[in-house]
Amino acid sequence: MAECSDIVNFDHTRQGIKFYMCRECKMHIALVGDNDMAHGDTWSINLETAVNLVKSIPEHYVASGRTKMAYMSCIYCRTPLGWQYVEVESPTNLIKEGRVILYLDRLLYWSGEQMEWCRENKRRNH
Repeated sequence: MAECSDIVNFDHTRQGIKFYMCRECKMHIALVGDNDMAHGDTWSINLETAVNLVKSIPEHYVASGRTKMAYMSCIYCRTPLGWQYVEVESPTNLIKEGRVILYLDRLLYWSGEQMEWCRENKRRNH
């Protein structure tokens, strides 16, 4: 388990704040931002920044051999939540170094008013 000083919590009482949480333990994972993108029916969301995640070691190359990635898990309960691109030979809007990809079906969504299942809100404009 993570030390209390390592944990980041968003202020859910602040007007209009929206963020994602780990579905298993409700740990805050990422604020909803302008750079978020749903990608097809993969049930993933792309986030430029995320908190309360642990990167797997070792990092590994994907099948093409040109992109290196690491799996990302919740810092508290260790549930696998997605991956991060570590090295990218030919960056694009979707694939670039540091980008974190999270599976929506492993997250909850705080809409600013209530907690919701991400799977049901995948195509919604947050």
